[in-house]
Amino acid sequence: MGKNQTLLKSQLEAAVLLLKKLSEELSPQYIGLITTSGHTLTSMAATGFNDNSDSLASLASGSFAATREMARLMDDFDFTVMLHEGNNVNIYIVQVTDDVLLVICFAKKTHIGKVRLLAGRMTGALAEALGSAPPELTRQRLAQADVYAEGVGRVIDELFDVEGEQHGPY
Repeated sequence: MGKNQTLLKSQLEAAVLLLKKLSEELSPQYIGLITTSGHTLTSMAATGFNDNSDSLASLASGSFAATREMARLMDDFDFTVMLHEGNNVNIYIVQVTDDVLLVICFAKKTHIGKVRLLAGRMTGALAEALGSAPPELTRQRLAQADVYAEGVGRVIDELFDVEGEQHGPY
């Protein structure tokens, strides 16, 4: 999807399928695709989450633009990811295309590494879904993402011990 390009219903439907799959893997409080100009394309929120997607989209895109401009001033032109860590909720923002961002709000108990890994793998499929890729290719990427996420999920669970046990002095 480029500047002044119309988003087709089939593109949005493919993106929604991918977001649902990512949501199943991460159980975020909020997940959404927004434009860099601050408009919500689609979003999903967990029950009980204060879903004010318009405000969230506007603020996330503004924050991303400001941080990206700071990076540009330091000659870093490949800035595509942001993470805000809070007391209860973390916000992960990743650039999907030139004008679309993926925003994920997740609880502190969800490991950031898992979010980064799965969201990073999903951005290519989302970019294809929002681009001019034929629907068959998007379905194929979704099937590949399923297989990949299943294997990665097992490895991440083993690495981070999702049962809640803490290791070490922390």
